[in-house]
Amino acid sequence: MLRAHPESRPKGAPGLANAATGLLRRSGHPRYRGVAGLHADSAAEDENAHMNRVAQVLAALEALTLIAVGALESFFFRSPELYPIFLIESDEYDAVALWTRNVGVYNMLMGLAIIVALVLVHRAQVAAGRAIILTICAMHLVLGVSLFVTAPELWLSAVFEFGLALAVILAIVIGDRNAAVRAGSTAAARASSV
Repeated sequence: MLRAHPESRPKGAPGLANAATGLLRRSGHPRYRGVAGLHADSAAEDENAHMNRVAQVLAALEALTLIAVGALESFFFRSPELYPIFLIESDEYDAVALWTRNVGVYNMLMGLAIIVALVLVHRAQVAAGRAIILTICAMHLVLGVSLFVTAPELWLSAVFEFGLALAVILAIVIGDRNAAVRAGSTAAARASSV
């Protein structure tokens, strides 16, 4: 890397550089935090380093459920054995085929997206994976309520859709809160030992 000769720098440059460094240090920029900042950074990284196992298992269950229900909706909605799930009469099959197939593909894609999110979580992209899972589960929480409101006779399906999504969200939020408390305790202990 080429550097300018000290005499060729403008006279005010060192003062500006020191002022900029001071601003960065006060703003909490990681490069300028010093030892205490490094401990705070590692505590923040610890907080985001994983997603708790319960949340991961529930998210995987949500993914598998969405894929299974999507396959039933897309390929087997005409089956009389599935009448209790979909409440589709045999004379309505042709009328609802377009919607059930599309909703089924939608559900399968949402399930696959959760699986991708879980892969991200295991590849140290926890924040991205968590965001995808929370978004999809929030959607299904609302969809469960909507199903109950629009078709009360499908209350069991609505409760299952709402309940599993809510369980995933709570597992992530409670797990994040617990991780934040642990990270705060760890950071405080490190700061007091420095």
